[in-house]
This record gives sequence, C-alpha cells and structure tokens, in this order.
Amino acid sequence: MLTMHTIITYYGSDVLNIRFRDHSTLEQKLCFIFDYGCIAFFNFTVEEENDMLQLLQPYEEETLPENEREAGTEDIIYVFGTRSQVTNDTVTLASNSTLEKLSIAFAMAQCVKLNIFEERVDKEIEKTRDLPESLAKIGSIGLTRVEMAKKIGKLFIERNNINLHADILDDPEFFWKQDKYKYVYEKLYKYLELNKRVALLNKRLVIMKELFDMISGQLESTHAEKLELIVIYLIVVEVVVAVGWQIFIKDILGFFQHCGR
Repeated sequence: MLTMHTIITYYGSDVLNIRFRDHSTLEQKLCFIFDYGCIAFFNFTVEEENDMLQLLQPYEEETLPENEREAGTEDIIYVFGTRSQVTNDTVTLASNSTLEKLSIAFAMAQCVKLNIFEERVDKEIEKTRDLPESLAKIGSIGLTRVEMAKKIGKLFIERNNINLHADILDDPEFFWKQDKYKYVYEKLYKYLELNKRVALLNKRLVIMKELFDMISGQLESTHAEKLELIVIYLIVVEVVVAVGWQIFIKDILGFFQHCGR
C-alpha cells in the first residue's frame, strides 16, 4: 500500500505529477497522470501501481477494454549518466530532475496511446477485410443495408476517435517553456520510431476511408438497384392493368354490345 508523504504538482493543464517519498527508505516515487488517460510510474512496484490505478478508478471516463490492456502498457529502464541518451532499451538521464523524467514520460505516454490507436485500426481493418474480397469474387457484399450501415458507423466512429485525439502525438506544449529538456524527449521519440508509426497509422486511416467509401458506394448501389426493381415492377403492373383494361373494354364490353344487337 502507498503510505508515504505526498506532493502534488500541476504542469499546465495536461499533466499532473504526484510525488511520494518513503520515509523508511527515502526513495522518491513519481507518478505522472496525463489528461488523455496515460499514467507513467517511476520506482513503483507492480503492487503499488495497481493500488494507484485502483485509487484513480472512480475518476475514469472510459475503462480500457481487457483485450487492449497489453497494448496499453510499456516498460523502459532508466539510469543516470553524464549526458542524456537512449540505447538498447535504456534511457540515460543527465540528472535526477523531475522535469527530465517528465520528458521521457511524455514520449512513453505517446507511445502507449499510439499502441492503442494501432490496435484499434488493425482490428477494424481485419473485421472488414473480407468485404473487398467478396466484392471482387461475386460482385457484391453479402450484407443487408442495416448490416452495412452498422459497419460504416463503426468505421466512422473509430476514425473520428483517432482524428480527435491525434494532436496528443504532437510535441507537448510543456517544451515551449522547458526546451532544455526537449533533447531527451526527442531522442526517445525517435528511438521509439513514433514518427514512422504515426505515418503508418495515417496510411491505415486512408485504408479505413477507402473501406468506408467502398461500403458506402455498395450501399448506395444496392439501394439504387432496389429502386430500379421497384420502378420496373410498377411499370409491369401498369402495363398489365392497361392491357387488362383494354381487353375488358374492347372484348368483354364489345361482346355484350354485340349480343344486345
């Protein structure tokens, strides 16, 4: 359990820092809570992390689904040295500064958030990958209008969720005033290949848009075909009625008129 002296500090409007100091060991434990749902722990045991997560649970707006928990976790080793650098999954910090630790916490939090985005986009693409194949093989998608509309809705929601939160992958505003700590952030950002992964994510979003357009086109095509069938049916009915009426007028009434003479 966390039974230590606590100091809470706000860094702007997007991150909260909670510092714990264990009086028995004098070890400082740091916890950074980001407004987009990521939490970075320094020197916490697994049990202490779980205690902290449980403490924050009442303030959750949306709980991460169980199947995304693994993608939503990243670990990295940090040590202290003469200069800040990143090598072999290890971050070397030039100081024990809370702000320098926050710098690597930003990059790790962005990495975790990107993991979640990638997981969700891959999942949606996987769910719909059979649709283009079906269209190529049989010329249509074997779904009802309601089913296709639901798929369009899900794709649209996922794209919107990612687009609305994509700004968290930009450079944090924190570095506008604390640019001396940006060096280690950029080093870790590059090491985690976040730029390449963001570019790849954007390509996947384009694929999602193409799927969206393809399903929408098929939906409109199916609807148009049904309208054409309805029009053809009405024309056939009209012709049948017209022919029947002509037969009734000319033949049946003509027969009675002939008999009357």
